[in-house]
Amino acid sequence: MITVVLVAIPVLEAKKEGKEIVYTLPENHDLKIGQKTNMMIDWARRYSLMRLHFAAELVLELVSRRFPGINKIGAHIGQEKARIDFQIEEPISPHLPSLQKEAQTIIDSDQQIISAFSMFCAVYKFNVTPRNENEFKALWHTATLEVKSHNKSVGSRLHKVVGKENQWIAYSQWPSREK
Repeated sequence: MITVVLVAIPVLEAKKEGKEIVYTLPENHDLKIGQKTNMMIDWARRYSLMRLHFAAELVLELVSRRFPGINKIGAHIGQEKARIDFQIEEPISPHLPSLQKEAQTIIDSDQQIISAFSMFCAVYKFNVTPRNENEFKALWHTATLEVKSHNKSVGSRLHKVVGKENQWIAYSQWPSREK
């Protein structure tokens, strides 16, 4: 989760409900529905989460190589620590020192991390009458699956704009503009 602050008002919780993100604010926030505001990410916390997420991914990769077919059953990335849960028949604790050494060797090699991921996004705006909302959502979903299967689309998101009657926005993602 990214910590977000709205005009110096802390976001107490951000959770995904379906395809929407719902923010919980303190009760005395004085914001009005539809009011424009600025959001600011708590970068110290975000950086900590990014580092722990990468460390967890590294451990996941090493454990998966050591135990082919192991089942990851859960994980949690917090600001202070990360955890990965595995379902395995044998004790994993005898392997932890060598896994830690292997991870540390990779970290100490100080290799450059190359992010070769780029993306092209298209943003759409729709006006949909209330009686057609369900049909519109179903058609959008069907169209997204069709495009995804043929054109290597990464997917899309569809959002109803709060405070704007009949207005919907969507964005679609592709690996590149050419796709």
